[in-house]
Amino acid sequence: MSLLRRFTRIPRSYRHINRYREIIFILIKYGLGNFIGQTRNIGYWFISAKKKKALNISAAFQKKSIYERIRLAMEELGPTFVKFGQLLSNRPDILPFSLIEELEKLQKNVAPLPFKQVEKIINEEFNENKENYFLIIEPVAIASGSIAQVHAATLKSGEKVVLKVQRPGISKQIETDIEIMQYLAKVVMRKFPEFKAIDTQSIINEFKHSILREIDFNQEVANMLRFQNNFKNDKNIYIPKIYEEFCCKNILVMERIEGYSINDLFTAKNVHIDPKSIAEKGANFVLTQIFTYGFFHADPHPGNIIILEDSRICFLDFGMTGTLPYKYRLFLSDFILGFVIRDTSLIIKVLKKFVRSDDAVDLDELELKVSELVDEYTYMPLNKIDSAEVLNKVLGLLVQFKLDLPPVVYMLLKTMVTIEGVARKLDPDFNITEYVEPFAKKLLIKKLDPFEFVKRNYTKIIDSANNLIEFPGIAFEVTEMLRNGKLKINIASKDLEQKLKTSRKNNYQITLSILAAAIFLSSSLLIMAKIPPFWNELSVLGIVGYAFAILIAIILIWKGRK
Repeated sequence: MSLLRRFTRIPRSYRHINRYREIIFILIKYGLGNFIGQTRNIGYWFISAKKKKALNISAAFQKKSIYERIRLAMEELGPTFVKFGQLLSNRPDILPFSLIEELEKLQKNVAPLPFKQVEKIINEEFNENKENYFLIIEPVAIASGSIAQVHAATLKSGEKVVLKVQRPGISKQIETDIEIMQYLAKVVMRKFPEFKAIDTQSIINEFKHSILREIDFNQEVANMLRFQNNFKNDKNIYIPKIYEEFCCKNILVMERIEGYSINDLFTAKNVHIDPKSIAEKGANFVLTQIFTYGFFHADPHPGNIIILEDSRICFLDFGMTGTLPYKYRLFLSDFILGFVIRDTSLIIKVLKKFVRSDDAVDLDELELKVSELVDEYTYMPLNKIDSAEVLNKVLGLLVQFKLDLPPVVYMLLKTMVTIEGVARKLDPDFNITEYVEPFAKKLLIKKLDPFEFVKRNYTKIIDSANNLIEFPGIAFEVTEMLRNGKLKINIASKDLEQKLKTSRKNNYQITLSILAAAIFLSSSLLIMAKIPPFWNELSVLGIVGYAFAILIAIILIWKGRK
């Protein structure tokens, strides 16, 4: 066996021994070494007892809480663990609230790299010919994060841009750290049975998917182009221009945006911009992302929002986004409408759909908790309700009763809490519920629209139509088998005549039901295919078909009552 093959068969955990040792040193430093000692993880053996003792928690950290020490350790462990902590801060279903509060404090800004290192990456990407594209690249970074830093620049055309340049080696470091996390997750599952209720592997895989998308700037470019397309006709929103020809996996070049921050709106020189108007526009922008497109900016903190001179809102940094499937948008709209109209039964009906079948959930207790939540705000004016408080209580319910919702829903609720916090800085009387209600109603109306139903279920409709077409042939084959004695049915009953009569009635109703369904599906296809002649731009044949299907349905209801 070759040396290379032998090496590739060595567990990856041993190949990352230096990083393991670094992680263990930091954990011991912050008083988290007992966990490593219990797991007897790889790397722990390579630290001498003297060093372990010397690295016992220092006096500086002894008075800090365990959660605060976890947060500080993550910051020192570097970008991967900081990003992982930020992801976990969206998971109240698996972490205590006190730890989540600490993880929300994780620092996003770090000291910038020397420009020589950044310039080296730029030269590599532009084949040492950056002068052919840029007149100047400012050496002082205007922003610096754990994954990349941003430099102002000017193109040869004179256009002002910014370069978002990925830190050197960050991709490799993240890959190594994720492999270590995956290995540690297996150790935790094996050594600590109490953690089996938490699917740690799935959480890490979700994080891996998320962070790999974030460090691929081609994906961020795709996100920006998608936002540009979604809001191209919205005069209140501006998405920065992206220079695709200069972008690659490690460098992103976009238009330099100049404007005001949220805090700038309160200075005397900017009184021409109405803060309340900005709050309204921003709320509508975010809610349109969520309820109309199901694709939203997942990090709308004040630093990522710029207000242009003409009062348009511009979001920055599209690395973190969330995609919300249609059924979860319906879940949100039904829940919100139930809360607005104080309909506890509607809220309970929605929540029951997401109760895990393998968990013994006390549905009576769930109904009681929801009733208490609704009653608490029944007689309170909407503008006096603290929506952030309500959303946090809703999160508490989701966690308490272990509702089977994807992580993106928790991310979304946190996004809504964040955007309301920003809006309330602009308008103290702002309440997101007032803005959510019309979006929820619009989605509900769309849900009841038969044309939208056909669009969403087009494939299922085609399959059902094919099954209906094949049904007579199947029925004929079964009849032939009965006639030839190949299929026998033995019936023994005292009231056979009555049962046969009931059976004939049921068969009659089933036949009419199939006929009505076939006509409805055929009519839908006629309308979608725009088959002439037309009336008000709708296929007349399709309209007649709908009318005939409704007539059959009325006959069915009338016959069913007899």
